[in-house]
Amino acid sequence: MLKSDLEEVYQQALSTGRGIVMFDVTGHNIFVATHPQMYRYLPITNNSAISVDMHGANAIFIRRSEQVRRTQTCFVNS
Repeated sequence: MLKSDLEEVYQQALSTGRGIVMFDVTGHNIFVATHPQMYRYLPITNNSAISVDMHGANAIFIRRSEQVRRTQTCFVNS
């Protein structure tokens, strides 16, 4: 794989500010795929989960960013 093959993906990760690019959309939101009691532990409201599309974990590009660090810290320190 050449650097140019990832350039567009890298630029997308930079432009969103989140540092994460996911490629596999499942066609449903997070809410329908999450057990209701899990929301005690997840830092997301039911309404937010309804408005967020779920992505498959088959291919994910993660760039080091502040958003990624905060998300990791949330789950590691729980």
